[in-house]
Amino acid sequence: MKIRGGAIFALVWLFLFGGALYLCKDWSVAARLFPLMIAVGGTGISVWILRAETTYARSPGKRKARTERDKLKAVLAGRKQKATPKSEGIMLLWVSALVSMILVFGFWVAVAVFIPMFMFLFGRENWKTTAIYTPAVWVAIYMVFHIGLRVPLYGGILGLSFF
Repeated sequence: MKIRGGAIFALVWLFLFGGALYLCKDWSVAARLFPLMIAVGGTGISVWILRAETTYARSPGKRKARTERDKLKAVLAGRKQKATPKSEGIMLLWVSALVSMILVFGFWVAVAVFIPMFMFLFGRENWKTTAIYTPAVWVAIYMVFHIGLRVPLYGGILGLSFF
């Protein structure tokens, strides 16, 4: 049986969320509530995706029907929609870049720099759209975490925490 890129991707996320579950088991109830909600949800979704990927790989009838449906969607969309292991690797590199920027510069700088970079370079969005969404996301994060939850976000190794 050939292992598909989607199954490997789901296994990586399952490993990460499982590690998060293990790491927060000794924390106090208040400290582990939010990480547990994310980790349990992420673990469940990862298991669901992994099961779907392995079931899809084993059933040639469904695979053929799904391929035909994907071809129809591609024709209707006017372009081919093709996911490859290379595209999954590129997305992992973008996620790694975001995490690295957060670790070095902190959330506030990472959000302000990463979102326009991602939208313009990867998403091929124009500068007008990028200029609207970047501050909107930044303000939304500010409102939720700083004002709503009163949680200071990580300032990075350089200590660039503005609030």
